[in-house]
Amino acid sequence: MNILLIVATSAEIAPLMEQLHVKAGEEKAIGAYQLQVLITGAGMTATAYQLGKVLAQKQFDVLLNVGIAGAIGTKFQRGDVVNITSEHFYGFGAENHDSFLTASDIGLLPLDIETLVSTPYPSFSSAFLQQLDSLPKANGITVQTVHGNEQSIALLRQRNPSASIESMEGAAVFYAGQLEGIPVIEIRSVSNPVEPRNRAGWDIQGAIHSLNQFLLQLLNPS
Repeated sequence: MNILLIVATSAEIAPLMEQLHVKAGEEKAIGAYQLQVLITGAGMTATAYQLGKVLAQKQFDVLLNVGIAGAIGTKFQRGDVVNITSEHFYGFGAENHDSFLTASDIGLLPLDIETLVSTPYPSFSSAFLQQLDSLPKANGITVQTVHGNEQSIALLRQRNPSASIESMEGAAVFYAGQLEGIPVIEIRSVSNPVEPRNRAGWDIQGAIHSLNQFLLQLLNPS
């Protein structure tokens, strides 16, 4: 099983890379899996570009997108690790006076791509699936600007009431996976609530620790 692990920054998976002796861009046999790490840089544009380069050269069985993220609402707390089962390009569309037209409303995207879900997962080991199924499921949105303003957060909750996780890369990976027919798994660990910007309320190191503990169990359960 060939897995491409996609992450915005090396810091987010530094513990995993150190423990498994994995280097970015190199293939590594981890148990039953062939793992390759792709560090893209932050945001949808960087992710799409770097992912496109790799997928043009090699076929993978699954795209595993991981990282830290913000939690919308109170469903998830700092340090929670979640399985993102759908992604949405938030704010992609047009303003129409006081209303918003989505990309599908104005013909820029077909409706089935505006909110994306993974193609069926391949035949992973039972241990892998048990670990994945142990995570709570969440709907994600992908943004260009991380929310940190009371008014914009209220608007987000109005437009996307089912969204509970915010990242800057997830939808780009789901988009590539859907068009290439490659299953996508997105795992995020909560570093902060989506609230008016408050650095004191962030726990990045705690989120990284939780994320890497889970990934080590997922990829190397023994």
